[in-house]
Amino acid sequence: MPARTYRSYRPYRTLQRIYMNKGIYKFFLLGVCERVRDAMFAVSRFHHEKPVIFRQSVEGNSDILRSCQRSLVRLSIPWQFQGAYAQSVFPSCSPFLRTTFTKETLWAPDGGRHTLAWSTHGVDADDTPILFCAHGMGASLDSHYIHRLGELCSLKSWRMVVHFRRGHEAPVVEGAALPTHGASDDTDQAVEHVHKRYPSAKKVAVGFSAGGNVIALHQGLKGDASRFVGAMVMSASGCDYEDGTPALSSLANEVLVSFMLNSHRDLLRARPRTLLELDSSLYPDVHGYYAANSGCTHFHGIARPFLSLSAMDDPLVPAIMIQKVIDAVLINENIIVVQTQKGGHMGWHTAAPHPWWLDVLEDYFTTLLSKD
Repeated sequence: MPARTYRSYRPYRTLQRIYMNKGIYKFFLLGVCERVRDAMFAVSRFHHEKPVIFRQSVEGNSDILRSCQRSLVRLSIPWQFQGAYAQSVFPSCSPFLRTTFTKETLWAPDGGRHTLAWSTHGVDADDTPILFCAHGMGASLDSHYIHRLGELCSLKSWRMVVHFRRGHEAPVVEGAALPTHGASDDTDQAVEHVHKRYPSAKKVAVGFSAGGNVIALHQGLKGDASRFVGAMVMSASGCDYEDGTPALSSLANEVLVSFMLNSHRDLLRARPRTLLELDSSLYPDVHGYYAANSGCTHFHGIARPFLSLSAMDDPLVPAIMIQKVIDAVLINENIIVVQTQKGGHMGWHTAAPHPWWLDVLEDYFTTLLSKD
């Protein structure tokens, strides 16, 4: 990755969210405990591993992986970030360059409001490649991974747009429909709006955590008609709410429910303790809702390159969900799975000033965007 100049960023809002959210506060304390434990008992300064890759042996996959060899040859994690909770929490507290954005409001046919945030780093040509980002649960323009992407897009001269789904970056939920895990209608509207504005630009999509399910579902439903030449998801794994939601740990449930109710607690009379309880209170046919909003039900329809990055120690994603996307490799040659033992949830924090996943994303999208 090209050299960067970093300035210190003091994540006051990140620390405020940790303090105000009970689930995230526990998450943060566990990360601190892991740092102390590893400082006292770590047997080596670095954890080295070679990522495991699942894919079909077809020419297209071989070309992609050959171009990504620089980043996929090894993952090296220093002692202070070898714990799953430390990996998941501390990247948001590390220095990063802030990207500036301009917001554009979109109105859905039912009156729902969602937002596009466009990066403003001086790319003017209409055919400039576009990176479309689907955020994770509870994200905002202060989320560290959004600004990490902004750094890369600035260096690569790509245009970046973040789609904030209804219920995010807005004080209230508007419209007849509540936010859904799949957000397929709003995502379709946002993607078509971006394409109409820049029809000649090549486009790629990245989804983080819950946003990974959004991208997987979109790519599976659109098939070869997708506007994206390829997509990447991370810490989303199997994109299966039917089997994955009941398998969540108690702490994972507490964190996710806190995120979902952070700004919209007035929607429910009772306070749900688990994600399944929350979804069941909003949708009477919760199993039908999960089937319609889980990306795994449409893995077979993905017709463009699709890379899934996951860590086995992810404290928010159950192992059963990780296996779902690995199984999908057998039925769809367009899917590639990169799996690591360590990395936490959207972490992969290394001794470098940027996370390892950003190297993988850079190599992967550079390869896709360079193809005719």
